[in-house]
Amino acid sequence: MTNVDVSDFDEPLAPDDERRVRRLPVFLALAVLLIGGAVLDRMPLRAAETTAGVAAVAAMPTAAPRTSLSSSWFCAGATATPEGVEGLIADGRVVIANAGDRALEGTITVVPSEGDPKTVPLRVGPRSVTSVRQREVVAAPYASALVELNGGEAVVEHEISGPLGFSTAPCASSASDTWYLAEGSTAREDSMRLAIYNPFPEDAIVDLSFATDQGRAVPSDFTGLVVKGGRMRVVKVEEHVRRRNNVAVTAVARSGRMVVDRIQLRGGAAKGISLALATASPGERWFFPEGLVADGVTERFHVYNPTTREAEVSIELTLDEGATEPFDLTLAPRERLTVLTNEQERVPKNVGHAATVVSLNGVPVVAERSVSAVAPATRSGTADSLGARRTARQWVLASGSATETVDEVVVVLNPGPADATVSVKGLATGQLLAIETLEALVIPAGTRQAIRLTDHVKREALALLVQASSPVVVERGVYLVGTPGLALSSAVPLR
Repeated sequence: MTNVDVSDFDEPLAPDDERRVRRLPVFLALAVLLIGGAVLDRMPLRAAETTAGVAAVAAMPTAAPRTSLSSSWFCAGATATPEGVEGLIADGRVVIANAGDRALEGTITVVPSEGDPKTVPLRVGPRSVTSVRQREVVAAPYASALVELNGGEAVVEHEISGPLGFSTAPCASSASDTWYLAEGSTAREDSMRLAIYNPFPEDAIVDLSFATDQGRAVPSDFTGLVVKGGRMRVVKVEEHVRRRNNVAVTAVARSGRMVVDRIQLRGGAAKGISLALATASPGERWFFPEGLVADGVTERFHVYNPTTREAEVSIELTLDEGATEPFDLTLAPRERLTVLTNEQERVPKNVGHAATVVSLNGVPVVAERSVSAVAPATRSGTADSLGARRTARQWVLASGSATETVDEVVVVLNPGPADATVSVKGLATGQLLAIETLEALVIPAGTRQAIRLTDHVKREALALLVQASSPVVVERGVYLVGTPGLALSSAVPLR
């Protein structure tokens, strides 16, 4: 088993916070689970086939270390035709970043919803990034992708784009027999689609259940779904869970394992499209470094309790200026709740903030944040994303761009008890690109810092490595200039 520096995993927060001290064993348990679970799904697909009955799942997508002999990434959902399908254009592109100092060889297998998968070779140079558009490999309504590489230190994300904007999300670094989402919408002008990808030879039998703003729903047509081995399928949730503003998801495989993405199309006044990787397990702590309430910008936090126990949850905000009381929630078993921060007087407008969703009684939950922007905001579009589940000293962002038409912001949250020194570097065709003024940034304990990349660098393709002297959390926001489109997603930790 690969040796891993446990100091790179979650560390306790301020010791004078009694509630956080009580949750230290959870961090340690999570680190042990992550170390043990990372090994299986780092095998290439053919090696993993022999262990398909074992569920080894990381808490969130995590890059394999340098010493790994191989790594695999699973990207479940996108459209793969120029015209889209059934009113949805979510043109997919897979982005692979190599943060290491040696070239990686491998393959990408694009798995269409109709027709046969196709495998093409990949080479990603050291400190470099490459991308593959799915519809340039196959032609089909939808497509998933499997990336297999002959080493570690690689991060894979995927993007979708269309007339309503674009979105980015990490691909999965492991498959699982359970997946959860805290949010989604099947309201009148919305479409919620779940892409389910089974990368293994055996068929997966999947049951879907939903928690909505009007109670629980278990449609019979969504039980016993067969996802054939090595294939993918897409489920239109609105066909059986109709006209619901808030929809949480539990996906459980009776047999086999899979990966689940959500593609969310939103109509109405706040139009947009978003892509999100579901989470393989609920957790006791979720970090959201980026946050803002302003005229035209609406922020919501969604918390889902998929367990059979009552959950006591706190949403704690870290303001750029001042302080505020947390939001305390009680969630019944299998219940979901939404907090609209715009309606809370305690959240000041035009003051940036980070949020941490914490389980106070040890019952794990799933947490997401959704953001919509309309006039008079200077940005427009919608974004839905899950929070980060851990802290780390190194984070990689494979996708991104900083140009006159694309505005990228990287937000670093330091939740620990000591100041962190942070550097942001680009992966630029074989070398680490030092970005002037972004070397040795000091982020005090318990604060966050938003870095507008466009003020420091101009690059069409901007993969980033964020390094810190102590564990932090990193999130990226990408905003199109003069056209609808915004995307928010967590970076991927690198061991």
